[in-house]
Amino acid sequence: MADSVLAIQKGFEFQAKFFWYKACSLYRPGSTAVEVTYEADGVPGFDDVTVSFDPPRLSTYGYSISRECYQVKFHVDHSRAFDVDALIDPSFIGAVSESLLQKLYKNYLASPEDYAKTNYYIINTWGVDQKDDLIKLLNNEGAVIFKRLFDGTTDRSQMGKIRKKWRDHLGLSEDRELKIVLRQLRIRANHVSGEYFDEPLSFALAAINLKPLHDDKRTSPYSSLIVRLHEEKSNRLHKDNLYAILAQEDLWVTTTTNEKIFASAGLRTFRKGAENMEMETDKCLCLLKHFESRYILDGPLWQSEVLPSIEAFSQELIGLGKPIVLHLDAHISTAYALGYYIGNKSGTDITIVQKSPKGRVYWKPELEATREETEQWDYTERDGNADGDDLVLSISISNDISAEVDHFVESHVPNAAAVLHAKAISGCGFSAVRNADHIMEYIVFLNRKIRTWKTAKGRGKRIHIFISAPNSFNFFLGQQASGYGRISLYEYDFEGIRSGTYVQSLNLP
Repeated sequence: MADSVLAIQKGFEFQAKFFWYKACSLYRPGSTAVEVTYEADGVPGFDDVTVSFDPPRLSTYGYSISRECYQVKFHVDHSRAFDVDALIDPSFIGAVSESLLQKLYKNYLASPEDYAKTNYYIINTWGVDQKDDLIKLLNNEGAVIFKRLFDGTTDRSQMGKIRKKWRDHLGLSEDRELKIVLRQLRIRANHVSGEYFDEPLSFALAAINLKPLHDDKRTSPYSSLIVRLHEEKSNRLHKDNLYAILAQEDLWVTTTTNEKIFASAGLRTFRKGAENMEMETDKCLCLLKHFESRYILDGPLWQSEVLPSIEAFSQELIGLGKPIVLHLDAHISTAYALGYYIGNKSGTDITIVQKSPKGRVYWKPELEATREETEQWDYTERDGNADGDDLVLSISISNDISAEVDHFVESHVPNAAAVLHAKAISGCGFSAVRNADHIMEYIVFLNRKIRTWKTAKGRGKRIHIFISAPNSFNFFLGQQASGYGRISLYEYDFEGIRSGTYVQSLNLP
């Protein structure tokens, strides 16, 4: 009994924290949010938290969104997971008679016009069953991938059976109707909660000058405040009345100036672990719309969309004219390219937020060159095509990729005249990089080797670069790589569900 009560309490606490996280958007620069509600009326199944926008915000898919409605569910364990049947099982969301899809459909029937301008989010700590077909049907945004579900096959096909099951459950006769219902659904599975949600919430609060949560306190004034407001029937809050309430509770931070001495920025091509980047940063370049999980939607997008966006973003950051704390939840190629365009001669002061097994660390080089003449690399060289013009460089810090690169080069880079493998001399792994100054030691020695190597080969129209290293290394290497000439970068299929090997990503410059 005590455990079940504790689970309920934790569920309410998670909902309260999520409310405050979304409430911060009322004051975030660039946001068009005008109202947040807690336990809203008239939103079946998605009434835990809502956010209204005026003017409407532009969704990732190009249509306007006037409101976001959230179902927030906390669980103490991972005894269940999202699958195809979970969406039509009332018990999955703790209901008796109506499933998640039925509640979604109920919102559609209430007002098709409003429904088309609303996104409905499931914020749930349960994950997606990795063995179920649903894992193939959700993209980075948590939206259903229509081109897979509605693949033109009959009801007897794998996808057809799913469509039919969901149609029959809702009493629909056509796939067209099912599309309309599913279009607004977003499933945010395996959402962070508890103390892991405290950090992004504190970032969001601090970003708008509210007092953050304190690690050495057992309670939070925000959780008790929303409970009191709910008791007072003050569950609809907009900028002015919420501002006054927070002032009354002495939760605003007063400062003599609103000018921050540094700026925070982020580059995101992965969602996992970076769900809250917009709230944690002053500038954020989100490129998720070009990716499905780790995979680019279409190969040419690397050069036609991703690279120009990174170049433009680099100019924005340089133009800020102040030190920058930079989050890089992104592909190796994009972190490298951002460093390349910012450059080591731009005068921009960059600190990288590097994720590690111990959490976040902040890495900023203090020295431009090493004082210790101690080689950091174990090099292996081999010749390739005697008539070739290109060079291949593999860099192994996190993992030893030399064998995989050799295998790939044999069949995909026939013009390679020579291959150079550079492996961390101390061995590959998390401990191979100590800090930002250690990264600069790696880079200084690597650049020396590349210059002599290119001179010795007497050729090299292009260098094909393969990297396994922390993104802080990739960024700082990009900053120092202006003398490399023409570069082709590559990404590895870590999940092994596409090519199972490398694919070319960006060409620089």
